[in-house]
Amino acid sequence: MPVEPGRFLSSKGASSEQQVNAGWQGPRLCNNYATLWRESFPAVDKAHFSDFVLRAQDGLHPEVAIMIENVLETNGPKVKLPKQPGKSEDQPLNLPLIPSYTTPQGRSKLRVVLRAFGCWRPHLGYNPIMAALAAQIMAVTGSEKVTFQILVSIYKKYRLKDYFEGEQEKQEERKVEDAEALWRSAQVQWPDLVYAFSRYPSGEGIFKDCVKSLLSTLLTDTHRPEKQPFEWHVRLLHHVLLPVGGYSPADPRAQLRHVVMQIMARYLHAFLKCEDEHQLENAATEVTRYVHVDVLLVTLLVKRLSAPKVYLAPSLVGGSVVGALSCDVASHFLPPEAPILVGIAAAAAGTAACLFGSTQLSVEQIADENRELMTDAHESRDEEGKLDLFGSCVVA
Repeated sequence: MPVEPGRFLSSKGASSEQQVNAGWQGPRLCNNYATLWRESFPAVDKAHFSDFVLRAQDGLHPEVAIMIENVLETNGPKVKLPKQPGKSEDQPLNLPLIPSYTTPQGRSKLRVVLRAFGCWRPHLGYNPIMAALAAQIMAVTGSEKVTFQILVSIYKKYRLKDYFEGEQEKQEERKVEDAEALWRSAQVQWPDLVYAFSRYPSGEGIFKDCVKSLLSTLLTDTHRPEKQPFEWHVRLLHHVLLPVGGYSPADPRAQLRHVVMQIMARYLHAFLKCEDEHQLENAATEVTRYVHVDVLLVTLLVKRLSAPKVYLAPSLVGGSVVGALSCDVASHFLPPEAPILVGIAAAAAGTAACLFGSTQLSVEQIADENRELMTDAHESRDEEGKLDLFGSCVVA
């Protein structure tokens, strides 16, 4: 059972300083995450790590292989590739600051994962966002096989081919659709957040651009080592990999959108303090560059998405009462057949009105619950220094 909301003690009894993969020097106090991820992501059918490692030896596109070598700087000076329209020169991969990544041997383990993944998804090849995600996962697990299994699972689960494969226009359409879905969800879950942005003519666009960036980068750009050690970011990464709530194949990125929504809610007060559109845009841009992980954010991330309730039975009863009364009144003034029609119409209208009213009350209740959660989380920040955030893990 959780010792605190959203936290549990490792059943393995391993020390929080001990690494699951012997010899790998990753972030401190993250062993529980490594253990949990290893248990949560078994091998995916038709995507066995060893098979794709072998295939990559001869089947990986030469340019993809060179890109991987260049960004990891594992094989001496960079090899120049022909300039392609719309593509910038490969930049070194922004690796988490852990001891094992400071050595060519440590980066070579990541190279194996990226080569296998590029072979598994040949139409994608090398992708800097997936590579950054792999680097962060690998930093915690220290295992090439586990990292590959997680990457494949996440790619399939969130249907990330919508973001990274196919025509650019189609990719952009999917991102815009997800941003619009987030805006609609915010109107129910966090109306104060919608207000913070809708105060200004371009506010809705600023919101959508911000969440679109967070979604399409899988939050890989939101860690800054000069502001917070990597072990803090691991808690956010955990919710990308194992978010709360149920998964629906019909809406594969709903859980990912929920994580982004809670991040935006984390900065609600900062957005409300903005006095003009320029300040709001700068605040939103800053969120895409750095997300501060603290008790407030963790509290929000373990909150499941609430859906408005529809009280059908009470609404039907209310509509029936309205219909019966209308029929009775009409019987005194209209011909014999007319009151029945009046009663049916009044019952339908009464049911619709009751449904609308009950749903509106449910929406207001959700907003009030989230406001209360935000208030409680803000108050708990005073005790942040006393809280051991790394002795246990957040779970769905």
